[in-house]
Amino acid sequence: MVAFEAGSAVRTLIDAAASEAGVSLEVVMELRSIESIVQMVNADIGVGFVSKFGLPDKAGLGARGGNLTRRLGVIRRSDRFPSPAVGAFERALLSQI
Repeated sequence: MVAFEAGSAVRTLIDAAASEAGVSLEVVMELRSIESIVQMVNADIGVGFVSKFGLPDKAGLGARGGNLTRRLGVIRRSDRFPSPAVGAFERALLSQI
């Protein structure tokens, strides 16, 4: 498996899901970016787990039997008001939860 670096949030999530499923992952390479993982998978180094948002449409495979999810937050300075575009983007993101 081509994976994110040990200790990263995504790697911790994947390792926990594999452990829960009773699967041992053989990591052959640890990288920092989605792009690097995709390049190594394309070079037949191994398989990798990345967000579908880091791939072109219709690329990759979905997780069977459930999704691996990660909770993200929106942060901004409290002493500044967002521009109309930023405010609309923030509302769009928050409407997805």
